[in-house]
Amino acid sequence: MIVEAERLFTGLIASDWSDRLCKCRYGPCGRYFFAPKPILRPRKAGLFCSARCRRLALATTATDQKRRRCHSALIEYAARQLRNRKVRSRWKEDTKTKTWLAKKITDYLQVECKNSELKAYRHIVQVNWVTLNRVKIERARVNPTAK
Repeated sequence: MIVEAERLFTGLIASDWSDRLCKCRYGPCGRYFFAPKPILRPRKAGLFCSARCRRLALATTATDQKRRRCHSALIEYAARQLRNRKVRSRWKEDTKTKTWLAKKITDYLQVECKNSELKAYRHIVQVNWVTLNRVKIERARVNPTAK
């Protein structure tokens, strides 16, 4: 079977169809297909095999960007709360401060937050989230203008 596949592939590349053979740029698809017209110049961005793959790729990109925005907003809110409380850099080892911060962020998400995108992103923040993101929170606390 492998020898037959290699023979067919070599024949395809040597044929007139070689300038129409494409691979779908949507990673999970990866399907090979024939473009309706010959590809006369290389495409940096690649081609999608179908409108479905194009929509899925755009949706994936939009979702990733939205999650990054929401995560950054939560980090910024946590840093602002620590600055308002005038907490020193030793807060990362203090369980009480991390518990307080997790509760403060959860209360913000459930009661005060007006951003529907942020509310949909996360409902509850627990201490392990604060611990996991403590370096980013500390960086934002110390340098509020940097992103």
